[in-house]
Amino acid sequence: ISTSKIVDVSIAKKSIPLSLTSTVDLPFDSTVLTPKICSYDNVNIKLISTGTCSIRIEQPGNEDYEDATPITVSFRVLSSTKTIKCIKGKDILTVSGLNPKCPAGYKQK
Repeated sequence: ISTSKIVDVSIAKKSIPLSLTSTVDLPFDSTVLTPKICSYDNVNIKLISTGTCSIRIEQPGNEDYEDATPITVSFRVLSSTKTIKCIKGKDILTVSGLNPKCPAGYKQK
């Protein structure tokens, strides 16, 4: 079982796709481990609240194939934006974003 990596995502997106691939054409089973944070309908992940979303994906085998090794997809659901203040001497910058960082030479206040 494989999927593309999901990085931190803003709750403002409301939902994101989750595509799964495998070397065999058998159905996947999923279990949402954090139902207060997200849900999954086998196509899209619906973002419900901020926190860590975790979904366990399994692929049972059949008479020809063994069960696939399960994977857990986890990522953080962040509030829409975060603002920080960065300082360098007397200069103060305000930086906003999902995961804001101070520019080189500045330190977070």
